[in-house]
Amino acid sequence: MTTSQAVVRIDHARAELHALGMPAPGAQRLHAKTHDTGHHRSDERDAHEFFASVCDAIDAHDEALVVGARHATADFERYLHKHRPATARRVAAFEVADQQTDSELVAFARQFFERRARLGGVFGQGG
Repeated sequence: MTTSQAVVRIDHARAELHALGMPAPGAQRLHAKTHDTGHHRSDERDAHEFFASVCDAIDAHDEALVVGARHATADFERYLHKHRPATARRVAAFEVADQQTDSELVAFARQFFERRARLGGVFGQGG
């Protein structure tokens, strides 16, 4: 049985999901939308809509690694556990990482999943 794996690079404005099983992975790019209203908590609603679209992209895979800046990954992790626990179980880990090229990101994720497989999945359990 093959497992569909992905890596997601996320910040508060955009996310990129790279499927790892393909020879030349392409990125699925998602962008946060802002509703320029004066309504109270509209920025929170925008973040929830953005995070929900990232969750929908992750749900197309068996497992995912989420990479990004500390605050963005922490905010996304909190959202997952509160609003999308089934998706949270698909996330193998949350990693804080500096800017990487797409190729570096994909290589990092492949190495992560290879190490995790060798260790029987005992590290990096995000869900």
